[in-house]
Amino acid sequence: EAALSALREALAIDPLHRGSLQTLRHIESLPPTEKLEHRQALLRSLMGAAASGDVNVGGERMKVLTELGDLYAGPLGSPQEGIAYYKEALQLQPDSLAVLHKLLAVYSDNQLWVEAADILDTLVQGEKNERRRARFKQTAALIYRDKLQQLPRAIALFHGALDDDATLTPCLDAIEALAVELDDPRELIKAYQRKISSLGPKGSDTPKARAERLRLWTEISKLCIQRLGDLDTGTTAFEVTLDLDPQNLDRHRQLASIYASAGGDRLDKAIREHQLILARNK
Repeated sequence: EAALSALREALAIDPLHRGSLQTLRHIESLPPTEKLEHRQALLRSLMGAAASGDVNVGGERMKVLTELGDLYAGPLGSPQEGIAYYKEALQLQPDSLAVLHKLLAVYSDNQLWVEAADILDTLVQGEKNERRRARFKQTAALIYRDKLQQLPRAIALFHGALDDDATLTPCLDAIEALAVELDDPRELIKAYQRKISSLGPKGSDTPKARAERLRLWTEISKLCIQRLGDLDTGTTAFEVTLDLDPQNLDRHRQLASIYASAGGDRLDKAIREHQLILARNK
C-alpha cells in the first residue's frame, strides 16, 4: 500500500511518468477505472516518445492499446470504445492473431456480423495451416448463412472449407441444404458429386454408404434430365444406379423409358432392357 501511495504521489508531480505508469499497469488489484486512467496516460507518454524519435516503443504501445480494448470491451462495458482501441492496435501490427481474435469475439458478442465476417476473411488470408483455415471458412459460412442470409457466399465458403479439410463432412450437408433452398440444380449436382467423392471407392461401401451413393446418383440423373434437359449426362448417371442396384426391375423400366426418349442407337438398349424385364418376370 505504501508503494502504491508513492507511485500515485510520483504521478501527481508528473502525470506522464513512464516508469510509475508501467509499474501501476501490472497491479491487477486496481479498479477498472484506475487501470484505464493509468493506461491512457501511459499511452500518451509512449506516443510522445514515438513523436520524439523513439522507435522502440511500438511493442509496448501495442500492448497498452490491447489492454485498453480489453478494459472497454470487458469490465467497462463499452464495446465500441474497445473496438476502436483494438483497431488502433492493428494499425501497428495488422497480422496480430491475438487482437484479431479479440475483435472477432467483440463483434460476435454484439451481433456485428458483417464486421465479424470481415475479420474471419482476414484470418483466412493469413492462415497457413489448412485445417485451421478450413474452420475459419466454416465459421464464416455459418455467419453468411444464418446471420447475413447471403446463401451463395455461404456455399462458396463451405466448399472452400472442404477444399482445405475434406473431413469437415457437416459442410457437405450444409451445401446440399442451401442448394435445395436456392433451387439451384447445378449447385445441387455439384453438392451430390462432392458427396459421392467423399464416400470413397464403392467397393468398400457399407450398406448405408451404398444406399447413400444410390440416392445421390439417382438425384443427379433426375436433375440432369428433368431440370437441365441434359439427357446424355442424366442417362449415364442413371446407368450407374443400375450398376449399384441391378436387381431392381423398376429401375430397369425407368432406364428403358429413358433410352426410348433418347432415341437413335439407344433404342436398341431400350429393347434389351425390356427383354431383361420379361425374362425376370417368367
